[in-house]
Amino acid sequence: MKVRYSARSNAQISAIHEYIREKNETAAAMVIARIRETARKLTRLPHLGHPTNEGNVRVIAVPRFPFVIFYKINKNVIVILNVRHTSQER
Repeated sequence: MKVRYSARSNAQISAIHEYIREKNETAAAMVIARIRETARKLTRLPHLGHPTNEGNVRVIAVPRFPFVIFYKINKNVIVILNVRHTSQER
Protein backbone atom coordinates (compact mmCIF):
# COMPACT_ATOMS: atom_id res chain seq x y z
CA MET A 1 0.00 0.00 0.00
CA LYS A 2 0.98 3.60 -0.57
CA VAL A 3 0.20 6.76 1.40
CA ARG A 4 -1.27 9.76 -0.34
CA TYR A 5 -1.87 13.06 1.43
CA SER A 6 -4.85 15.21 0.49
CA ALA A 7 -4.25 18.90 -0.19
CA ARG A 8 -6.04 19.67 3.08
CA SER A 9 -3.84 17.34 5.14
CA ASN A 10 -0.67 18.76 3.55
CA ALA A 11 -1.84 22.27 4.46
CA GLN A 12 -2.61 21.15 8.01
CA ILE A 13 0.81 19.54 8.40
CA SER A 14 2.47 22.72 7.14
CA ALA A 15 0.45 24.82 9.59
CA ILE A 16 1.36 22.50 12.47
CA HIS A 17 5.02 22.74 11.54
CA GLU A 18 4.98 26.53 11.27
CA TYR A 19 3.15 26.97 14.57
CA ILE A 20 5.54 24.77 16.52
CA ARG A 21 8.62 26.04 14.65
CA GLU A 22 7.99 29.57 15.95
CA LYS A 23 8.64 28.23 19.44
CA ASN A 24 11.07 25.36 18.84
CA GLU A 25 12.45 24.28 15.47
CA THR A 26 13.69 20.92 16.71
CA ALA A 27 10.33 20.06 18.26
CA ALA A 28 8.56 21.00 15.03
CA ALA A 29 10.72 18.57 13.05
CA MET A 30 10.10 15.83 15.63
CA VAL A 31 6.32 16.27 15.53
CA ILE A 32 6.16 16.21 11.73
CA ALA A 33 8.45 13.17 11.59
CA ARG A 34 6.17 11.33 14.04
CA ILE A 35 3.05 12.26 12.05
CA ARG A 36 4.61 10.92 8.84
CA GLU A 37 5.93 7.81 10.61
CA THR A 38 2.45 7.06 11.94
CA ALA A 39 1.00 7.44 8.44
CA ARG A 40 3.67 5.09 7.03
CA LYS A 41 2.72 2.43 9.59
CA LEU A 42 -0.69 2.33 7.98
CA THR A 43 0.84 0.95 4.78
CA ARG A 44 1.56 -2.28 6.66
CA LEU A 45 -1.41 -2.21 9.05
CA PRO A 46 -4.18 -0.21 7.35
CA HIS A 47 -6.83 -1.11 9.95
CA LEU A 48 -4.65 -0.02 12.87
CA GLY A 49 -6.81 3.07 13.40
CA HIS A 50 -10.34 3.08 14.75
CA PRO A 51 -13.51 3.52 12.67
CA THR A 52 -15.31 6.85 12.94
CA ASN A 53 -18.98 7.69 12.45
CA GLU A 54 -18.23 8.81 8.90
CA GLY A 55 -18.47 5.79 6.64
CA ASN A 56 -15.07 4.35 5.84
CA VAL A 57 -13.04 7.09 7.58
CA ARG A 58 -10.70 5.84 10.27
CA VAL A 59 -8.63 7.70 12.87
CA ILE A 60 -5.31 6.96 14.49
CA ALA A 61 -3.52 8.82 17.27
CA VAL A 62 0.04 10.05 16.79
CA PRO A 63 2.07 8.50 19.64
CA ARG A 64 3.47 10.92 22.24
CA PHE A 65 1.88 13.97 20.60
CA PRO A 66 -1.66 15.41 20.78
CA PHE A 67 -2.49 14.86 17.11
CA VAL A 68 -4.75 12.48 15.24
CA ILE A 69 -4.77 11.40 11.61
CA PHE A 70 -8.05 10.80 9.75
CA TYR A 71 -7.73 8.53 6.73
CA LYS A 72 -9.53 6.31 4.23
CA ILE A 73 -8.45 3.07 2.65
CA ASN A 74 -9.01 3.18 -1.11
CA LYS A 75 -7.93 -0.11 -2.71
CA ASN A 76 -4.12 -0.07 -2.30
CA VAL A 77 -3.84 3.55 -1.15
CA ILE A 78 -4.11 5.08 2.30
CA VAL A 79 -5.52 8.58 1.81
CA ILE A 80 -4.67 10.96 4.63
CA LEU A 81 -7.67 13.28 4.89
CA ASN A 82 -6.92 15.42 7.94
CA VAL A 83 -4.28 15.86 10.61
CA ARG A 84 -5.60 17.66 13.65
CA HIS A 85 -4.69 18.58 17.20
CA THR A 86 -6.83 16.60 19.63
CA SER A 87 -8.31 19.82 21.04
CA GLN A 88 -9.82 20.68 17.64
CA GLU A 89 -13.32 19.66 16.74
CA ARG A 90 -13.69 17.56 13.66
